[in-house]
Amino acid sequence: VAVGDATVNVPTGTSLTLPRVGGSVGLTLRGGGTLTTSREFNYLSGGLNILHGTLQRLPIAGNGTVTLLDTSGGNDARLFMRGVNSSWIMPNDLVVQAGSTGTATVENQPTTGSGFTPTLSGNLALNRALTVKATGTQTLAMTLSGTIAGAGDLILQGNGTTAQSFVISGDTTAHSGSIRMVTNTTNKTLRLDGTIGNANIVVGNGVAIVGDGTVVFNVVDDAADLIDRGTGGSLDVTGMTLQP
Repeated sequence: VAVGDATVNVPTGTSLTLPRVGGSVGLTLRGGGTLTTSREFNYLSGGLNILHGTLQRLPIAGNGTVTLLDTSGGNDARLFMRGVNSSWIMPNDLVVQAGSTGTATVENQPTTGSGFTPTLSGNLALNRALTVKATGTQTLAMTLSGTIAGAGDLILQGNGTTAQSFVISGDTTAHSGSIRMVTNTTNKTLRLDGTIGNANIVVGNGVAIVGDGTVVFNVVDDAADLIDRGTGGSLDVTGMTLQP
């Protein structure tokens, strides 16, 4: 399907599957339902705008920016990589728009295998909060290697039942929101390998913090298991606050 600035409306509770999608402008999803492709979006150069609903896809989004949330209202927007059982890399920049009260989510859910290292290598512009979620039962380490900027919180959520970790290896000095890692299980790790500044780091029970980056921050350690410095950097925990 070749598109030119197309809007697809998929009503809540329904789904629509397209073949390979390409075009020089962009594709916008509205309606609250699920849009997927039987092949890929990597021939799309104008970007993907997920304003309301779920885009279920391979981690290839062409050359454009991925935008989550509308600029008003309260609708949720989700980018969902389900069944991508590999160590994929998604190079697209990602923007979370301001103005909506909805929830923006990027979710990775492999269905078989283990030991994957998926990577979001594009830059993140967080004008509102973004939840990056790992679900399923597979062991994985998910990396955010681009710059992170904006006032929105970055919420890292490990919901799987096995060892899962999130790695921040980019520059976050332009990010004024908090970096929060939450989990409903144990055996989760937050690794800070980039230049981490300004934002508070908030970790929950069952989360270990490690790092090789240059990290100066306030840590709110909500019964976290471990704070440890890696081999090559410095973790300055002068501002650490322990909460019962």
